[in-house]
Amino acid sequence: FVNIKDFKYNKEPAIFFDNIEKILKDNKVNQMVLLSKKFDRMLVLPSLFREKYPNIRIVHSSKSLVEEKRHKGKEYYHDLVVERTSKGNGVVEVLDYLNIDSSEAICCGNGYDDISMVDVVGLSIAPDNACQKLKDISTYVAESVEKDGVIKVLEKLLLQKD
Repeated sequence: FVNIKDFKYNKEPAIFFDNIEKILKDNKVNQMVLLSKKFDRMLVLPSLFREKYPNIRIVHSSKSLVEEKRHKGKEYYHDLVVERTSKGNGVVEVLDYLNIDSSEAICCGNGYDDISMVDVVGLSIAPDNACQKLKDISTYVAESVEKDGVIKVLEKLLLQKD
C-alpha cells in the first residue's frame, strides 16, 4: 500500500491508498514500509507513529537513519508491523504447522527485523554485513553475502552431520 499513484516497488505495482487510518482500522495490513528521500522527516516518523498508532512498531530502518547519516538523493525506509507481528512469530507458526521442533530449525538474517527469529530456532546465522545487534546474538557470523558466507556455513554444518 502506498500513497503515491502509479508507484512501483521492486518493479511491482503497489496498491494506492489515501487513508492510513482506514487501512489500519480495517486490519488490512500486517506490515508497511515507509519510503522517502526526506531525511529529516524520516527521523521523526518513528515517534509520530508511536504516538498516533501505539499498536504499530518499527522493526527495521535504513542504516543511515539509525546512524543519523544523511546521504544526498538516498531513499530511506522504515519497516513497520502491527504489534505481535514478527518473523519470529511466523517461524513459530510454520514450525508448529509442520510439527518441527524449534531446536532443529535454522534462521538466517541481516537486519533488526530478523532478531526475533534468533530466540525461536536452534541455530542462527548472520552475515558479516548484518546489523551488529543480530551478529552479537547469532550462533554464527559468516562472511558477507557477497562472499556466499551463509552458504559456506550451511555447507560446513551439513558436512559435519555426515
